[in-house]
Amino acid sequence: MDLVLGPVITFLIFDLRKTRKQILFDLITIAVIQFAALFYGVSLTYSQRPISIVLIDEFMVSGTMEQYGGKLESERDLRRYSDEKPPIIYAHLPLDQEALSEIHRIKVEEKVLEIAQMQLYWPKEEFGRALKERQTLFSERMDHFNSRADYEAWLQANGKAEDEVLIARFSGRYGNKWLVFDLEGKYLSYF
Repeated sequence: MDLVLGPVITFLIFDLRKTRKQILFDLITIAVIQFAALFYGVSLTYSQRPISIVLIDEFMVSGTMEQYGGKLESERDLRRYSDEKPPIIYAHLPLDQEALSEIHRIKVEEKVLEIAQMQLYWPKEEFGRALKERQTLFSERMDHFNSRADYEAWLQANGKAEDEVLIARFSGRYGNKWLVFDLEGKYLSYF
């Protein structure tokens, strides 16, 4: 849209009967509209980019700055949870009702989704353990989503055995993938 906005506006308002001063004013106005649209597009894209990937319960989802509801001062604050870029983080949901009520309160009142509530984040050393605990579930899901052939092709192409890697299903805005990690929880690839 940004690419056609200027030419379309120029075509609509251009008139050879205008004075040089009027034409110059029109072109400056079009340039201002173009730069405003460009700035808006860049800022919107920047605000929606993933700044974290969070394993919460049995889901892996991306988090944007907007989802942190102003509670995150800088993306650098997430580096203590992961060395990856974007950080791949384990968020542990407690089982007790009081803690769940507090999580819900923060979600409703402060507009911070569960995946962006940093009090749920565990140290990076726990990520591999959390993945290992979920491998049976993820393996069952792989069969459910008919991804076993893709997994086996990835294993063969990368010279790995099934017991040498951990997997997790990532649900992204534009599709789903399987992420592959080593046994310590370090990201390797996806399929």
